[in-house]
Amino acid sequence: MSHPLNHAELEAHLRHMIELEKRSGDFLLASVIQDSLVYNLHGYVNHQELNQISRFASEIAVKAAVEALHRDPSTILQTCRGVMHALANLGLDPVVAAISVTFGTLHYLADTADELDVNAIVKGVSRAADELGVGTETVRACEHLVWCLRSPAPSTAPIRPAVG
Repeated sequence: MSHPLNHAELEAHLRHMIELEKRSGDFLLASVIQDSLVYNLHGYVNHQELNQISRFASEIAVKAAVEALHRDPSTILQTCRGVMHALANLGLDPVVAAISVTFGTLHYLADTADELDVNAIVKGVSRAADELGVGTETVRACEHLVWCLRSPAPSTAPIRPAVG
């Protein structure tokens, strides 16, 4: 790639666009996120590195939105939708985008994600997947990923064979 992803510039642009829209009144967060990411990542259109940076772009978008607005399920849901649409518009397979958005969002929220946050991620990815025409299997797989990543580590006790 001729130019590496500049996290600080991407985050600053996202915050700036959110603030501009916030001042103008009613706005659609998903659209603002989508437009900003497409503008900033246009050099990655259909490029193999888009897959590699997609999780980071997701993480940065969630961070910018949460810090510019507030952390609530609606902000998380709409940010996930916007990132999914941006990545798909840039040529990333929507299934890969769904996984990247899931991981990037969970990575930013880290250990502080509660059940409302997790549900917002799943709903945001689900809505975008529906809008992009991705099958329900993808949505179920991402939902499973979210819950697996949020579950405590499995017991170290040996697994007993089923009786019967």
